[in-house]
Amino acid sequence: MPGALIGLGLAVVRPRSRIELGFACSALVVTFGLLLQASFFGEVTIPQERYLFYCAPILALSLALFAERGWPLLRLHALLVLPIIVLVALLPLSTYAVSSRLDQSSFLYAISRLEQSIGIGIAALLVALVVSALALATLALPLSRRLGGAGIFVLAIALSATAMAISINTDLSNGAQIIRREAPGKAWIDARINRSEAGDGQAVLLQGFGDRGSTLELLFWNRSVDRVALLPNSSRPDILPWPYLKISGNGALSVGGKPISGPLVINDSMHLINLRGAIKVGHATGFTLWLPRGRPRFASYASGFDSGWIAPRTTLTLWPTRTGGHLAGFLSFRVKATQATGRVTLALRLPGEVKQRVRLKLEESRSIRVAVCGNGPWRVTIATTAAHLTLNGSRQLEAAPVSAPVWRPDPAGCARGR
Repeated sequence: MPGALIGLGLAVVRPRSRIELGFACSALVVTFGLLLQASFFGEVTIPQERYLFYCAPILALSLALFAERGWPLLRLHALLVLPIIVLVALLPLSTYAVSSRLDQSSFLYAISRLEQSIGIGIAALLVALVVSALALATLALPLSRRLGGAGIFVLAIALSATAMAISINTDLSNGAQIIRREAPGKAWIDARINRSEAGDGQAVLLQGFGDRGSTLELLFWNRSVDRVALLPNSSRPDILPWPYLKISGNGALSVGGKPISGPLVINDSMHLINLRGAIKVGHATGFTLWLPRGRPRFASYASGFDSGWIAPRTTLTLWPTRTGGHLAGFLSFRVKATQATGRVTLALRLPGEVKQRVRLKLEESRSIRVAVCGNGPWRVTIATTAAHLTLNGSRQLEAAPVSAPVWRPDPAGCARGR
């Protein structure tokens, strides 16, 4: 990149021919046009690699012009390269390889997959070392006037071919797994709702932390899902405005002031939800279909629990059968500190500013049992810290292995609280 910028600048300031000047002006127009496109049509808070990737051949030709001139302005080149080494050490790319920032950047997505394989810390160190080594190579190769240009382009082609081979292998492997997976058809929600004739054939999707592609695919193939609402502590599938789900004091649900009484499709990524007035009748990867038996209401909602793991910050909420109703019992789950997570600490904040702290040593497993006593809704927040955090398939952070929380009504919950 630094060499390409210098080559493009020299082609504008000191062009050797009208053709070179024409190329430089065209390259600048296209590059700025793509930047404007990414600003107007893309979300400016995340990397827009899908738009700016078309600048890659322009930058390659600009670097070739720089090499053809005999690598002038090497000091300026070094001043542009060295900050890259400093920034990659101070600001690890793993900071940006999270959540929706991956949607428009295959490079950040690759870093995210690497973090899932070898851990966040090791992946960040490995990426920093590779980027630093490549930056130093771009400084050293131009010193050899004969091998400089050829060496850089051979290195770039070798890295691109390796990345392409890994990408193709991963894509074929993932495709084979999807084909082998015994999942229902794409329109499985429509088929199930049409058979049940519940809710006039219309359903509401409650969106959690699922990936954008899965959500949009489900909405495309299942026309019975005609409304969408965001669960608390969830992520939007795109930049469009999405309404949030409103939960009343007895767990009743509404969207935009309209009550929900029909089927529900719940995106259960990083969410565990139990309902009253509904039964679970279907499940596909990341989505669960509930059909009403009366009016669906939330009985319990665990945000930050997913597939046997707990997130660094979670919330557990219980609702009574009526607004302001009394809740008494015990909420329990089991957590473990493994070699992958290291030591684990859970800080629980209960109603009334009551705080509890649980520390687990390496390979220690412990059952957490919380007494519940009070008028609903009742809520506890849990902050979990671990020596090593991991990323799940939904690109969300996970802190420690944990069992699903279990709510057991029991008058002894209030007796223990006194």
